[in-house]
Amino acid sequence: PTLSQAFQSTPLSPTHYNPLDPNTKRKWQPQPPHLSSTQLAMCQLMGMNCAALTDFTFSFRGFARRGGGTDVHSDGWGLCFYDGKGLRAFHDPDPAAESLLAEFLQTHPVKTYNVVSHIRYATQGEVLLENVHPFQREMWGIAFCYAHNGDVSCFDRRQY
Repeated sequence: PTLSQAFQSTPLSPTHYNPLDPNTKRKWQPQPPHLSSTQLAMCQLMGMNCAALTDFTFSFRGFARRGGGTDVHSDGWGLCFYDGKGLRAFHDPDPAAESLLAEFLQTHPVKTYNVVSHIRYATQGEVLLENVHPFQREMWGIAFCYAHNGDVSCFDRRQY
């Protein structure tokens, strides 16, 4: 079955979080028994590349809700946008749906040509600030930001 079909056919137990019911305490985490955790969910990415300066708050608001509110991606989040030739970066190991920093970005419009955001579903590594994307590096005097979806399984840190 497709992921969509699996979620539609999976009943939620009463212990699952319902955002409309203030009495529930646990986060919503559907767990179809016939899907492995890697098939169930991976990190999600949002990217915008615009011809004119554009405010990303509307798009980020919906994306941030998926970070622990309406979806299982509650293991941190990050966002980078370009300000001229510079790069501004925001990261938080807390769920985006509950983050005061994410709320700040949703309520303070910033215009940019490019933005990359990431909400994490930890399948590898701990829930730590250092594991939240987008990552950033400067090379040849240019600020780069990047994010990936999945595990870099053949990376051996001892080589570097």
